[in-house]
Order: sequence, then C-alpha cells, then structure tokens
Amino acid sequence: MTNQISFDMFSLKDQLETLSSFHPFYEYTIDRLQRVSIIGNLLRRQSSLFFKDIEKGQPPVISFNYEIIMDARKFDKPVNYALTKIIERRSDEKRRKEEKEKKERDLRTLADRRNVEITPLAASDETKIRPIIIIDPRSGGGPGIAGSKKNSEIGMALQAGHPVYYIIFFPEPEKGQTLEDVKNAEIKFIEEVIRLHPNAPRPSVIGNSQAGWALAMLGAEEPDLMGPLILNGSPISYWAGVEGKHVMRYRTGIMGGCWYVSFLSDLGNGYFDGAHLISGYEAVDPANTFFRHPYRLFSNADKGHGNYLNFERWWNSYYMMTEEEVNFIINKLFIENSLEKGELGFKDGKKIDLKDLRDPLVLFSSDADNITPPQQALNWIVKVWGSVDEIKKENQVIVYLLHDNIRHMGIFVSDRIAIKEHKGIIESVDKLGYLSPGLYEMIIEKSDPRYSEKEYDIRFEERTFEDIKDLGDSGDDDELSFYPVVSVSWWNDRLYIRTLRPLVRAMVNKWNAPFIKMNHPQRIVRYVFSDINPLMYLFKVTGKLSHRNRVQATRENPFVICEEKLADFIGDCLDFQRDLRDKYQEQLFRQIYGNPFVRAMFPSTSDEKIKKETSSFQSADRFKKYRGGFEEAVIRMMVAVALVDKSFSEYEINAIIAAANTHPKLKIIDDKKIKTIIHQQSSVLNQDFKGGIESLEYLIKNQEERLEAVEMMKKVAASDFDTSSEEDKLIIEVMEIFDII
Repeated sequence: MTNQISFDMFSLKDQLETLSSFHPFYEYTIDRLQRVSIIGNLLRRQSSLFFKDIEKGQPPVISFNYEIIMDARKFDKPVNYALTKIIERRSDEKRRKEEKEKKERDLRTLADRRNVEITPLAASDETKIRPIIIIDPRSGGGPGIAGSKKNSEIGMALQAGHPVYYIIFFPEPEKGQTLEDVKNAEIKFIEEVIRLHPNAPRPSVIGNSQAGWALAMLGAEEPDLMGPLILNGSPISYWAGVEGKHVMRYRTGIMGGCWYVSFLSDLGNGYFDGAHLISGYEAVDPANTFFRHPYRLFSNADKGHGNYLNFERWWNSYYMMTEEEVNFIINKLFIENSLEKGELGFKDGKKIDLKDLRDPLVLFSSDADNITPPQQALNWIVKVWGSVDEIKKENQVIVYLLHDNIRHMGIFVSDRIAIKEHKGIIESVDKLGYLSPGLYEMIIEKSDPRYSEKEYDIRFEERTFEDIKDLGDSGDDDELSFYPVVSVSWWNDRLYIRTLRPLVRAMVNKWNAPFIKMNHPQRIVRYVFSDINPLMYLFKVTGKLSHRNRVQATRENPFVICEEKLADFIGDCLDFQRDLRDKYQEQLFRQIYGNPFVRAMFPSTSDEKIKKETSSFQSADRFKKYRGGFEEAVIRMMVAVALVDKSFSEYEINAIIAAANTHPKLKIIDDKKIKTIIHQQSSVLNQDFKGGIESLEYLIKNQEERLEAVEMMKKVAASDFDTSSEEDKLIIEVMEIFDII
C-alpha cells in the first residue's frame, strides 16, 4: 500500500524518466513513441489547415499585412491576379528613425576604422526611393513563398527601406484567360506603381522560378517600363543541362509531348490542376520527398512546427491554370524552347527578342538545383548575345550569382539565403546602373570587421562566356535530340485531340470534375491525416500529452545510432534507385529522339546546332574618346580605376555615387544622365582602353581640375580598403599624362 501511494505521487514525466533509466531500449522506445504521437498530431494539424484554407478561399501564405491596390478580375480582359502593397508592421516614422540612426552609426564606425576620407551620401528622399515589385511562381502552388516569414524577399526589401508591392493570384483562373492576358495585366500593375511613385526610379521587379521567365518576356516586350530585373531560379534555356545529371528536361519527351497535359486538362473540365505539377516536382527526388524530408521532421519533432506548417500550407495549396495557359507553357517553352530562340510570340505576331532587355539583370541560381540548374538559368545569355562585346555594345549589365548547395526550394525559403543572397541583391539594386556594361558575377563574402559593420561585402567580378560554359554544360550537340520532340509532340497531341478527347470530354462535366480534382492522390493524403478521419483524434490527445511529458533519448543511445545508420542506408538505396531511373530515362530519350530514323520521320524546321555569329564590337565614331569635358573625363577615370583589376566592388560604386552627389560639377547632373555618361565612357574604354586613358589630356586642360580629378580617382581606388597594383599603375599613368609630379 505504501509503495502504491509513493508511486502515484510521481508525475507521468517522472514515471517515464524512471522507466527509461532502466535500459537504453526503454529510453529509445518511449522517445520514439512520443515522436510518433507528436508528428502524427502535427500532420493532423497540417491536413486540417489544408481544408480550412479551402473554406477560406486559399488565401496567400504571407506573414505580412497587405492591401489590394488593383484587382485584375475586374479588368476588361479579366485574369486571376491582383496587385497588393505590403504594409509594414512598424510605423513609417519609426522605421525612418531606425534607418537614419543605423546609417549614421555605420558612417562613424567606418570613419574611425579607415584611413581614407568618408564622403557621406546625399540625404535620401522618401518619395525618391525605388519601389520593389515581387512576383511569385504560378506553377502548382499559390502565392506567398516570397513573404512566408520575416527572413524572406519581402522582409529584406522592407528592411532596406523600399516600398514593396506584391503580385498575387487567386486559386481559380478566369474563364479563357491566357498568358498574354496575364502579361497585359502585369503591365498595368507596374504602370500603377510608377504612378504612385512619380519621383522615384522605375521599380525593380523580382520574378521567382516560373515568374522569372514571364518577367523576362515582359521586360523584352516593354524595355522602358521597369528598372533592374531579378530572376531567381528561373529557367529560360529549357534544353540546357549536364548529361547524366539534369534529367528532368527529358520527361516531356519521354511522355510523348504535350498530349498528356491536354488529357489532364480535359479531366479538369478545361482546367489544369496544380497538384499534377507538385507531384512532378516531388518525383524528381523520391528519397527526399518520401523518406529524408519526413525523417528530418521526425528527428526534429520538438521544434520548427510553425515553419513546417507555413511551408506546407504553401506547397499544398494546389492552384489551377487554364488549358490555354498550361499548353502555352509546355509547348512554347519546355518543348520548343521558343523564348531562348527568339521565336516566341503572341497573337499580334511580334516575336520576343531577349536582346531587347535594357535594364540591368540579376540571375540567381544554384548548382544543387535539379529543377532549374545554372545551365537553364544562364545559358540563354550565350545564345542570345553571342559575345560579351555584344552585351557591352547594347549597354547591358548582366550579373549572375551562384550558390553551391542550396536546392530549388531553398532559394526561396532558406533563412540563410534570405539574409545573405536576397539581402545582398536588394541592397545592390540601386548600384547596378553605375556598373560598366558587361557580364559580371556577384561575389558575396564575409566582411572584415576591422573596416565594416556590415556582415557581408559585395563585389562584381567581370566574367566571359567561357565562365558560363565552364559550369558544366554538355554543349549544343547535347540539344540536337530535342528537335524531333517538337514534331512528335505535335503529332501525338493531334492524335489525342482527334481520337480520345471526344470520349474524355463526354465523360467529364462541371459536376464530376470537382470530384476528380478532390480525389487526386495529393489531396487523398490530406483526408487520411485530417480531423475527417476519427482515428486522428488519438494523435490529437497523445501528441499533446507526449509534448508536455517529453523524454528524449540521447544521441549516444545505441538504438538511436542504429536507427540513424539504417536511415542513411535507406536514403542511399532510394538515391541509387533514383540514379538508376534517371540513367534509364536519359538513355531511353537518346535512343528514341537521337535515332536518325526518328529524325527523318519527324523533321524539324531546324535540325542544326543553335549558333549565332559573334559580332565584333566596333564603334562607328573613332573620335568619341576625344569628346567631352571634365565631367566625362572624371567619370571615365573613376570607371577605369574600378575596372582595371576586373572587379567592381560595392565600395567603389558607393564612391562614384558619392562623387556624383557631392562634386559641384556632377551634382547638378541628374542621376539618369550620370548613368548614361558611365555607359558612354565605359564604351570608350571597352573599345580602346589605352587610347581612352591617353586622350584624357584633351578633355581636362586646367591643371587644378586635373589634380581634382586624380584625387577623385584615388578615392575610388582606396574605397575598398586595398589599392591593387593595377590601380596604382593606372593612377601613376594618368598623373604622367596630366604632367602631375
């Protein structure tokens, strides 16, 4: 009796801990049973949220407040898009005060630590701050990934002080809407942002994944509408990739083309279910989808529930597309690769030429991204422009940023990426226009605490097309097998339309199409784990009980060690199966579409390599380097000393901006004209660097102005804390030309 009373005085947690202390097996068993209960309850919450969101109309998963500015469902040609403005949680006055204090603190710190003089930047005018517009991908899921948490693109843009606008879309498309209608609606959105900020520079627009190629199309068609364009994980070169590695590009060809998309659209009564696309993404890496991701969740059962639920709300939102939209995407982009080749057009017949892009471009990609590898994100640059000289001739600035090991979704949801890469890109938006035209790689590195309060420093290093090719592209020969896919797809789609489509459409109508939709495997899983299933009530009770009375097994527990080893083995086996599947699919694709008989049966309009002649960069005016005065000369000198070491750091850009804002002869020139002069003088240096430097003596003849110009040149050279030998040599050469002792 005494023993019974004594035992009852223990709490449940004490009893479990006592039991677990008897043997490692008991400790392991209790811990794992509790984890099963906790994760079961988490899956129940996730699935229940799924159905609650459907009841609410599947709102965007955005952790920031927003207001709708324009609703395109009310346009003459309605589409399911809307322009919203992000409303920051802090008051504008408080935010401005915090930013001012931080800038003043940073300037004082730099002044104390650096040996060069700090020229403060001109005070910013709130009405002149560039707006940022963000567009999320409409490729299965809904909007919200760019603002699902504080450390996101929206969060970084707000921290940088930009007005932020967000283009969202609704679950159901408008009847008959097309990508051209969407493009026209987005043009109206951008025009509205410009109207709301008449004194600010043109808005910078960020396109994530699928939204990136749509943004490139829009930018090429309306080159004067926007400011810098940022394309994150965005495919444009759909046929590009590394043989034996990037096999997702073969899937459409193996399926026989776009007929399958037409079939799935018919099952949706004219609408394509985004759940099909999500299933396709998950099938790319089955080990991660079906084992590693769930096991990571199981291993970290005690934390991260909020982030998991937010991400899964977005990932499982399953928005719809019209048949016209999805067929355009699959046919014109994935199968025909028309955007890269300059063959893509809309109803008016005008072809979109990506060479018409005028504003600076930033392209962000990762080598570990198996959905949009760097080759698909960057190779179009080589195909469209042909040479770096052609980029310079067109006064274009192209910057690419590479990551080593982040996956496709990590580009948009990782805190580390947001704090480093996205923050760096957004902070550089206003500096891109001061870069000399050309191709650059953005390098973001840890800053030296002796010189800077910033966590990361940014510089732009000049690159060539060989640097892009060296990323591992298999070359043009690898793309030859894709040409017959175009014809095979067309014939298969015609065959389906003339034979099976009438039968499918006769069986599907507006009454049973929702039933087919809600019984997609992606949604059936939600039924199983939601409160609809009465058995999940057990996890609701035991999950909360386990969380309150948690007993965790140590990492040294032999059963935990065995489990982790077994998990690694299972993951490796699934990886082996995936690699085997990928090799088989690649070989199958090559055997079918690389077969000369298939090429003969299905001739393409162009069964040759895509090649463009490299255009030579020659100026029509040999005497341009002799034209101008002090303004042109000093800008040429500052650009030359910044570029002479093939690297353009953010500090050098800041020094040029400071000179433009403070020098009596430069500050009276508006910002747009300054950037034009930078491009003109960069053109002079690109044509004839030596001649451009030697001709400076004809532009500045006054000795006092020469001394002043050299001092400004020295400030740019010293702004990044270390004057290189190339910069020293150039400064001495200019001093000799100016006869300065």
